[in-house]
Amino acid sequence: MLMENAFYVEFPTLETEDLHVNNFGHSVTKPCHKYGPAVRNFYLIHYILDGEGEYFSNNNCYKLRKGQGFLIEPDYQTVYTSDAVNPWTYVWVGFSGKKAKDIINNIGICQDFPIFTCTDGQHPEKYIEDMLQHNNASHDEQYRQMAMLYLFFSCLAKANKEHTGERTKDNVYVMHAIRYIQNHYSEPLQIEELARYIGLNRSYLSTLFKKHTGLSPSKYRIQEQSKSEDNRRKLNPPHRDRSRC
Repeated sequence: MLMENAFYVEFPTLETEDLHVNNFGHSVTKPCHKYGPAVRNFYLIHYILDGEGEYFSNNNCYKLRKGQGFLIEPDYQTVYTSDAVNPWTYVWVGFSGKKAKDIINNIGICQDFPIFTCTDGQHPEKYIEDMLQHNNASHDEQYRQMAMLYLFFSCLAKANKEHTGERTKDNVYVMHAIRYIQNHYSEPLQIEELARYIGLNRSYLSTLFKKHTGLSPSKYRIQEQSKSEDNRRKLNPPHRDRSRC
């Protein structure tokens, strides 16, 4: 059974170039579509247009949804899976070259913290969609693809701008807290226990968490619990008496 409807373009990897487009594409996945475990020899960024899913990397699990994206670095084993109820649709672009790592570092994402979030007004997908419309290997099209890649990077850098410099510690603490809550949302949340797990003062953790998510840890837990209950209802709809239909 076909687990995704994808359109993509691939080019040979040329490691001698400063920056090279390896591939790009658009995929509408089926529920529970899984890619990996896999290891690549180039950088790859996915941006989610709709739905949600999970990304596994570096012994971490990231639950992501529309408006978010994730980075895959070369030589790392990764897995990503679309949601069973609300499978994701995404675009992606792969690239390599001598300047690729510096560009990723300047944007503010890395394999230790490989996710990013764009606001409603930012639309990085439009640059990849332009690549898909101008997808041959002629010199003029390749120049256009490279221009779109840099515009894509510019959009991600803008999205991460407020986190540049403070990203390394603060965001990691928040991500650890989010993963803890997502794995224990069915249990009563003790802020003291969460703070001990993260290694921060309770008050500072609450302030930091709200700054990055807009919610207190307790409200975030309630949100996750509500989402889980909604998903269960979708998977197990109430029985309907067909005689009334």
